[in-house]
Amino acid sequence: MTPADQAKYKALYIQTSRQYLDKIDQALLELLENDQLNDETLKELFIAAHSLSGQSRVIGYNYIGEYAALIQKNIEEKVTLDTSILQLIQNGITRVAESIEAIEKDDKELDLTEEINKLKL
Repeated sequence: MTPADQAKYKALYIQTSRQYLDKIDQALLELLENDQLNDETLKELFIAAHSLSGQSRVIGYNYIGEYAALIQKNIEEKVTLDTSILQLIQNGITRVAESIEAIEKDDKELDLTEEINKLKL
């Protein structure tokens, strides 16, 4: 995507990314509060992470895209989803939100390498 295209779609990206982050956060809270893996909640989490990953990669925000893809991978392999992983995802989502703020203010995505490495299986 060219810088002109990226600028053109930035506001829409930020708006929808925040909506996906809200859905991810709500799903994580529900999973952490219920202390069990609810399939419907996992599906909602997966869809929001998938959507965030796809749109981030299309517009060129690859750290966010990769982090969201790792959330998907963890959900697909439910065996590894426990409270510590859910909390790790939640902490990473906080950094993703900060990255979206940086994109909005400075047109610059934050480096999420540390968060990505923590979440890799």
